[in-house]
Amino acid sequence: MLSFATALNREVETIKRPPPLPVGSYVFRVTKMPDPPEKFTAKASGVAFERLTFVCAALSALDDVAPEELAAFGDPAGTPSSHTFLFNTQDETAFEGTLNRVKSFMEQCGIDMTTGTLGEKLIEIPNAQFGATISHRLDPNDPSGVPFAQIDRTFKL
Repeated sequence: MLSFATALNREVETIKRPPPLPVGSYVFRVTKMPDPPEKFTAKASGVAFERLTFVCAALSALDDVAPEELAAFGDPAGTPSSHTFLFNTQDETAFEGTLNRVKSFMEQCGIDMTTGTLGEKLIEIPNAQFGATISHRLDPNDPSGVPFAQIDRTFKL
């Protein structure tokens, strides 16, 4: 069994970043109800936003994931990810557009979005499943240049 106490005895040069989830499509599960949106202001533009994040975990890979990359990565089940929506709180049109994308995502998760409030529907999101395409992106704040996996596109299973 893994434990942080035993990791304290590891030589630091043996600690490596795990590879990112391979590019391709996966079945994901929303692991919990999202936390209240986080408020922040973009440094470059000064625009105020709220960030709503759905915490997810991969369940399985679909056929378009390269078998050799998946074999090198290992079983994707349980691999954490997140799906984030940024609400521009200073632009009503942009805010409504993001709200519509959240509604579409929840529909892709199998939530009936024909009646009720968004708050009522968010209670139904834990354990909902959806399909997602994973892409790789470089983190501009990471000088190592190691890519990370991100949810690029979601779809109904």
